[in-house]
Amino acid sequence: MIATQTKTFEFTGTELLIDSILAEKTEVVFGSISGSMQNLYDPFDKCKQLKQVILEHEQATIHAADGYARATGKTGVAYIPPGSAMTNAITGVLTAQIDSVPLVIITLHEENLDLFGLTTPVTKYYLRIDDISEIQQTLSEAFSIANEGRPGAVVVEMATDVLIKQTNATAPKVMKQHREIEESPLPIKTIERVKAEILAAKKPVLFIGGGVISANASMLVRELVDRTKIPVVSTLMGLGAFPANHPLFLGMLGMHGTFAANKSVHRADLLICLGVRFSDRVTGKLNGFSPKSRKIQIDIDAAEINKNINIDLPIVGDVYTVLSQLLDQEIPSDTTEWIKETSSWQKIAPRFSDSKSELKPQQVIQLVDEYSSEKAIVATDVGQHQIWTAHNYKFNHPRTFVTSGGLGTMGFGLPAAIGAALATDNNEVILVSGDGSFQMNYQELATVAKYQLPIKIVILKNGYLGMVRQWQEMFYKGRYSSVKISSPDFITLAKAYGLETGRAANLLEAKTAIQQAFSHHHPTVIEFDVTEEENVFPIVPPGKNNTDTILN
Repeated sequence: MIATQTKTFEFTGTELLIDSILAEKTEVVFGSISGSMQNLYDPFDKCKQLKQVILEHEQATIHAADGYARATGKTGVAYIPPGSAMTNAITGVLTAQIDSVPLVIITLHEENLDLFGLTTPVTKYYLRIDDISEIQQTLSEAFSIANEGRPGAVVVEMATDVLIKQTNATAPKVMKQHREIEESPLPIKTIERVKAEILAAKKPVLFIGGGVISANASMLVRELVDRTKIPVVSTLMGLGAFPANHPLFLGMLGMHGTFAANKSVHRADLLICLGVRFSDRVTGKLNGFSPKSRKIQIDIDAAEINKNINIDLPIVGDVYTVLSQLLDQEIPSDTTEWIKETSSWQKIAPRFSDSKSELKPQQVIQLVDEYSSEKAIVATDVGQHQIWTAHNYKFNHPRTFVTSGGLGTMGFGLPAAIGAALATDNNEVILVSGDGSFQMNYQELATVAKYQLPIKIVILKNGYLGMVRQWQEMFYKGRYSSVKISSPDFITLAKAYGLETGRAANLLEAKTAIQQAFSHHHPTVIEFDVTEEENVFPIVPPGKNNTDTILN
């Protein structure tokens, strides 16, 4: 490691921990309060280079670090008290791990909890510090592991007395030089095979996922499409990796995918897959997924290749590195007739179902899209509102859509929006949530108010766990069970925290409320009454092919 000083001084474990975090150029650390970690709070507060943000609940603490990491591409850092606080945090840890988000979570040893056994199945790695002399090296290793290869969550458990111990040490003051893992270039024969597949294809489709964003390869994908004129489809996690307003973007693929995306993949003779894991939400019935295509899969994680779908040309490697090599070559492609065909298909989701509500949730999202800035960061919870946002908000830039994909974690949105708001001083941050998801972590309104984070909170209040209700309506003959919910008056709740508010029950009121919310920089909660039983379309019935899409 590089250090700007050679003298040794007396340092406490807490001071070494903070210096080690600073050495990674960390700017924000998220934490939870507990007497067992009180040695951290005052030193963190006094550290001018580091902003400490305290949340109300440990699950929310991890989601906030996760939202920060997704919005910035940096490693999210959180400290969690031991014991029950760590068990509270596990949902957030797994949420980040499945979606390949780099996190470092620091905690203390609790004799009644086997943290190694608890976290190993849901993290990328577990590390333990038993002595103050191990802090610097172990923290450096934790950050390296979190970011190397496929990013993920790393838990660092410290012995209880490490923070208060003292030692002679040289504290690092600049970023450590982690070992550089250079991607070996692909053999030229592999690149030639990719080119040959593209040349032979008459109906190629580029299928992109969250791995494109993790690899910071969005610009390379744009260049590849501009040169080859291959149509593009995306997973939910890949939204923003390619501009939604690009004429060759066909939309989201899968259970709630657009007609154009699903049909193009079904008819394709070549599917080039970048940073995707072929979840069941994307593929539908496996033997009916893109049955006529040859498939190229590029992914940094070898475990994801040939896991769910048989691949004809598997390539294990970083998407950015592989695309860079490919773009060094001339890439012949003739997709003129294929573009004519795909451009005739419907690329947008059906606007509304046949409900009679005065205000449609889709209209709300469209207004938010209209009045927000080009690079606003939009966080969501999980449910109908997540899919309405995916279809009706135009994501044209990477890292502007922050949502839980793999685990589908309700309650993710508000703390993730908090993390995103702390990631930037310039971009707007918007939360779109439903009355079901929002109530799972709405104690974090206290955090929004405490730090005066200028988040625009959009609550679509329909009185149901909407997606579950829709499934019961469509696939269980309308037999509703446990989906009708109650909720507080969110405006009264927000006012109790001293936040700005708005309310709307029709389109005119919605437009006025959204205009007002975006006219200032104060945190604002807006409740939209969408109580009619509006459904999400398109939708593929469970166990069916993507070609069996129900459009309305």
